[in-house]
Formats: sequence, structure tokens, C-alpha cells
Amino acid sequence: MDRAKRRAVLQSVGVLAAIALVCGLLLGAVNAFTWVDPRTEAYAKFAADTGKAFTLPEDDLGADRETEYTVTVGSRVMTARVEYYALSDDGTTHAFCAVGSGGYGGDVQMYVYISGGAIVQIVAGENSETFMDRLEGSASFYAQFLNVPVEQLLQGTGVDHVSGATRSSNAVTAAIGAAVKYYEVYLTEGANG
Repeated sequence: MDRAKRRAVLQSVGVLAAIALVCGLLLGAVNAFTWVDPRTEAYAKFAADTGKAFTLPEDDLGADRETEYTVTVGSRVMTARVEYYALSDDGTTHAFCAVGSGGYGGDVQMYVYISGGAIVQIVAGENSETFMDRLEGSASFYAQFLNVPVEQLLQGTGVDHVSGATRSSNAVTAAIGAAVKYYEVYLTEGANG
């Protein structure tokens, strides 16, 4: 390759490298200005769902706690995890962002609220489930968990599923189960966490 061609190739490579560098820096700057901490988003969702204030702590409280659980739903053993936990500023409501595995479209995110030792509210979060509308349309599916003492939920009584949405029902139940187990392990009287 003669000198002129080599120089042209090196100039082209240099120009492309400069363009890539500038684009990378611009994307990094956009990300820095638009990124929102997922924990901050979860706390905002907790407040929006309950109408209560949840103050984001300075540090990651409970970072050393176990957050992944094995949950038995019917005859299936599933994994679920608590992604975020908060206590309302008035100390009355425990809020959980939990994720259950095994849904038809993958993992299912649920927001679970416990007050007075019982689940008082359940709200679906982000998910790719195609059958969540069936769960949302079923008056009895979420009702079977509401106002039931956590101790009773931990006994593993049968869960009624929604016909045509069994996998979605299982994933939602697993997420609720993770929130209940976290509550029982770390937040009830006599908890050792």
C-alpha cells in the first residue's frame, strides 16, 4: 500500500474514532441528566399508591438483608425477590416492590402494602404479561390476599388462580409471597434482622 492510501486510511480511522468518542460523551451526558435512581422511582410509586409520604433514606437501609426467597405456589416452587422496601413516614405502612418469577412473559413486578399485620393494597408494576388484564379484571384474585393476617398467608393456604392466566397468577402470588416473607423475617416483633 502506498503512502497516500495509508495516510487516507489512517485519517478515516481517526475521524471515525473522533466521531465515536464525541457520540459516547454526548450519550453519557444525556444519561447523566436523565437518569433516575430506581429506588427513588419506587418511593414515588409507594407515595402515589398510598397517599402517604415515604422519605428516601440517605443510605441503603437493609442492604445486608436477604431479598430472594423460594415461594411455593400450589405444587410449584418459584423464586421471588424484594427489590425495594420502605416504611411510611407515619410508621403505619410497609411498602414493598417485589418481583415474582415464572410468568408467561417473564418476571412480574408487584407493589405490596402491609399495614396492621395484613396486606391492605396490591398494585401491579412493570411486566410483560399478556394475561395481567385477566387478573386485574378478576374481583376475587387480589381480594384473597387483602386484609388477611400475614401469619395466615405464611401458612401456605391454597391460592385461587384466574382461568387462562395460571402462570401470571403464580408469578404474582410469588411476588406477594416474597413481600410477606420479608415482612415476617425482618419487620415483625421478635424478628432477628
